[in-house]
Amino acid sequence: MIFKNKNREKARKLIAMANTVAISSLTPFLDKFSNLEQIIKARGTGDWDFFMTVAGVAIASQTISSKQPEKDFHQFAVGLQEHFPKWDRNAAAAFNDLTKFTQKNASGGIDSITAAGLWVLWNIKRESPTDDEISMAPVIGRFLAENLKGWWDQL
Repeated sequence: MIFKNKNREKARKLIAMANTVAISSLTPFLDKFSNLEQIIKARGTGDWDFFMTVAGVAIASQTISSKQPEKDFHQFAVGLQEHFPKWDRNAAAAFNDLTKFTQKNASGGIDSITAAGLWVLWNIKRESPTDDEISMAPVIGRFLAENLKGWWDQL
């Protein structure tokens, strides 16, 4: 293919951008939440980077789905399917899991931003977070939303 589709390319760039945000977020979160340190020591930083990246892509995708023409968003979604496996072979499955998790929690009254943060915690801990740890969920979600705000126009 001689010409790349710009919206498919935006998917690749969003994954890279979300990954950079994810990697750079760990130290500030460790500084703010002492209980996160025990989880990271037990699991390593790889899970944090992976699940924060996937959650970042999901949150960023939500922000543009209703603002862009359907054909542009469709091409972007195709780009995610194409580029997620190139970034990490488990990324597409994780993205689908997060989508289901968010929908399930939305029916219970939890907003999608908080649900995404909760999903990150659940996955990095590999079990249900404690009540104290759950307080991090909305902070994680808002952090990703804030740091990826306006990404469509930036890429």
